[in-house]
Amino acid sequence: MKFIYQIGRFDRNYNEDINFVIDGKNFKSKLSSISLKNYLQGQTKLILIYPVSIVYNEIALNNNDEFSKIISQKIGNYLENPKEVLKEHPHNKYADDFLVIHSIGEYKLFDVKEKFEGTYDDIVLAIFCDMIERLLEKRNEENEFYIDISSGHNIYVSAMLEAIRHFSVFSKLLNWQNKSFRPKVYIVFSDPILGSSAKEFKIYIKELKFKVFFSSPIGKYDMDMMEKESELYKLLENFLILYSAIKNNTPLVLYHFGYDEY
Repeated sequence: MKFIYQIGRFDRNYNEDINFVIDGKNFKSKLSSISLKNYLQGQTKLILIYPVSIVYNEIALNNNDEFSKIISQKIGNYLENPKEVLKEHPHNKYADDFLVIHSIGEYKLFDVKEKFEGTYDDIVLAIFCDMIERLLEKRNEENEFYIDISSGHNIYVSAMLEAIRHFSVFSKLLNWQNKSFRPKVYIVFSDPILGSSAKEFKIYIKELKFKVFFSSPIGKYDMDMMEKESELYKLLENFLILYSAIKNNTPLVLYHFGYDEY
């Protein structure tokens, strides 16, 4: 299975077709990832990522299209269930699924200000978890992941790249023995579009490779702060034993202590 991720768009010209070129072939679409999906064909899934703040754009609302009208009507209750509104985004009909992530910053719409206090780590984690879930569903298959960075603000693009780095390390450790099931990872980007006078935009695809290194997110201090009889304590203790066995190249200790499944 081939999985494609891209940050979704909602701006003045978000619903206009752009002429993308891949390997000399023309693919006209509204997003580079849509063109990439048409190019790859076969078993391919496109997942669009929408920051929850994406609808707070008065310039885009002037498009007066159907989606803009839905936002205008439901903005008062939008934050109660963002997915309910974002499922109406017209680009979703070209995608297989979408993901709503946290936002950072202050935005204004219809004289109402909203301040989003998400964290960078939360955004990375949300994207990473989505990738992991999709990988585990197809764990015993050959998979490819394409990260299209042609759209989105810097923080969301950076979070995607950070997530795919963690994902690559995780997937290699998960498939420690059967390396044929380690997914290939690619970065995708197009020629600059904003402000360009070009009539067509080339899409580039480059394979990413990361060294498998990892560190423990918890240590003895964290364990000392926890209730020792809790189920979580036992799970984390087992993790630390497993981590130490791999890091110190002493796997035989696992025959004594045992280990949990992934």
